[in-house]
Order: sequence, then C-alpha cells, then structure tokens
Amino acid sequence: APWHNDRRLEGWAHCNAYLSSLEGISLLSPKLTAQTKERDVELLCRLYIIKLTAETMQSGQAWKSKEEMEFDCTEFVMFGLNLLDFVREYKKARKYYFEQNAAHLCSEVDNLKKQLSDCEVEIRKLNADLTAKNNLLLAKEEKINSLVFRQKFVLNSVINENEQLKTKLKQPANSSDTITNVKKIQADNTVTISNPPLDIEASLKVLGNVHALVIGGAENWQAKLKNKLSHFTYIYGDATSFDEELIIHADIIFVNVRCKFSHNCFYKMIKLIRQYEKRIVFLSKTNISLTIHEMASAADSSFVA
Repeated sequence: APWHNDRRLEGWAHCNAYLSSLEGISLLSPKLTAQTKERDVELLCRLYIIKLTAETMQSGQAWKSKEEMEFDCTEFVMFGLNLLDFVREYKKARKYYFEQNAAHLCSEVDNLKKQLSDCEVEIRKLNADLTAKNNLLLAKEEKINSLVFRQKFVLNSVINENEQLKTKLKQPANSSDTITNVKKIQADNTVTISNPPLDIEASLKVLGNVHALVIGGAENWQAKLKNKLSHFTYIYGDATSFDEELIIHADIIFVNVRCKFSHNCFYKMIKLIRQYEKRIVFLSKTNISLTIHEMASAADSSFVA
C-alpha cells in the first residue's frame, strides 16, 4: 500500500476514495491543476522529506530505488493537494451555508435567548417567593418563642407570689383564724359570706409614697388609674421603646399583660428588671378598686384593707 502502514494516511486515502465514488463529489477536482500553488507543492515536498526521514530512522532501511521513492513522493504530494483543495471547498461551503441561513439562525438564537431570559425571570421569582416564605416562617417562629418565654416568665412570677402567700398563711398570728374560717365554711355550705367593702382611701394612702411604674393595660384602664394615682408613671404595652431611667427610679413595677404587649417592650422590661434587681408584680384584676387594693398589698406586705 502507498501509505506504508501509516494509519492516518490510510484513513485519508479511504476518505478520498469514498467521496470520489459518490455522484458529483470528488476530491480530484478538474480545477486542481489550475489552482495548485507552488508554495503548497514546496510545503508538501518538505513534509514528505520529514516523513521519509522518520520512517528511515524507525526502520533502519533506505528505499530500494530512486524510482520507488519518486513514485511514493508523487502520491504523497497529490494526496496533500487534494486534501488542501477539500479544505478550501469546505470553508467556502461553510461560509455559503451561514450566509444563506443567517436570518434563520439569528431567529433561532434570539428564540433561545428569550427562553433563557424567561427561565431566569422565573428562577428569580421562585427565589424571591422562597425568601419571603422563609422570612415569614422565621417571624412566626420568633413570635411563638416570644410567647412561650413570656408565659414561662409570668408562670414563674405567679408561682413565686403563691409561695409568698403560703408563707404569710403559715404565720402564727393568722393561722388560727384561717383554720376557723375554713371549718365554718365546710360545716355550712348555705351560709353566704359577704366580702367587706374595700377601703380605697387606705390603699391610696399606702401607695401615696410609692414611686411605681405601670406598664401595659388598655388605654381606658390606664386613664382611670391615673385619676386615682396620678404620681405613678405609665407606659403603654405596645410602646416600641422607653427610657431606661423609668425602671431605675421605680420602687416597684406593675405589669398588665391582658392587652397588646410588644416584643421589644417586654424584652427590654425583663432585661432591665433583672439588671437592676427590681420587683415586678403582674396585675390580675381589671376592676380599678381591686387593682388599687392589689397594688397596695404588693407594695406593703403588712397592708390589710
């Protein structure tokens, strides 16, 4: 074979033969002779010399005759010229294809770009929606944690107050009277026990020298309380912020959490009360008279209306 076990040259030869066998397609173009350039022939001859030198050094044998070498060189050069002509024709065909189909290709490219842009917009929309949902979940989680913390704090305060009341009930001076009243109630269920009227003036007198801070409660509840205890300081439960000095200078802090209470106000109140070791009392009454009595009892443990 003229390619002498060179797989690459063998492949090009088979490709040449295949294309030549098809109708209207041939690498042996009639224009080949007219288009042949001297520099192409010179380049191919130099390539053949390099190929021949490499084969000689690999096999260790020279060609048998000059005629055989010339024939092999002619085949190599002709094959190279056909290959160069094929490459030129391919470039022309490619250029012609893109020139003829430029409008269609541009339309397809624009369509693909539009689809890509639509996908990017949809992805951004999904990301924004996901971010909004995550933020909503975080806000709800924070609100739930805040409510749990507040309820635990209120529960602990109530437990502490109950413990204090139990301690008072165990005092010797009041124990005998308490036991007697309980036995009397158990002995006769039908007896109606009326609570004595509250002495508001006595309660107000006890609270007259107390510097207290009242936080929370409805507006009308605070307004009624201000009429009785105008020297107290009042803060609404939904206040976003308040002066730290109000906590510092207060003897006792009364808190009503039955109405709206903001997270910021509640957390700041708890932080400052713990920091300055202030006493806090959670008010359980909505009636003003009962509330004043409850305040007086908390302010002075020895007070009995």
